[in-house]
Amino acid sequence: MIRTLPAALCCLLVVSGCATVRDSSFNPLNWWGGKEARAADVTADGAPMQRVMLDDQTEGLRIAALASIDTDQIPGAIIIRAMGVADRQGYTNAALIPAFSEDSATLVYDFVVLPPDFATTVGPQRTREITAAVKISRQSLEGVKRIEVRSATNALQIRR
Repeated sequence: MIRTLPAALCCLLVVSGCATVRDSSFNPLNWWGGKEARAADVTADGAPMQRVMLDDQTEGLRIAALASIDTDQIPGAIIIRAMGVADRQGYTNAALIPAFSEDSATLVYDFVVLPPDFATTVGPQRTREITAAVKISRQSLEGVKRIEVRSATNALQIRR
């Protein structure tokens, strides 16, 4: 009993210190934090730039709005996961498509979806939420300080 009490107290102190490391910048899982939102790019007439080519033949639209953006660490890469809200139900084939960036320290992705072929109802927000993700290798992240995902009305950024 005399030896177990000090040992238990030492273990308790060591484990309680883990909470400090969890939230610090020393933890590599926290390197992609600092989320922020900004207004989306617009054309000269003030309309949002929406149309994006998914492949050589398919033209998609930027999703109406972004709700959140998160990163997950995996061995040798990170996964960028974005959740958007469509303006009505029925949008499919969500994808994060690489876009041009003038800044080499920024990776830019457009959140693109295919609209439904027929008229659909608006419905509640939870039925219009769509998630898309992309895997980015560590080699592709060299020199990158910011990752930005754009929608038709807003953009979210994650900073290193």
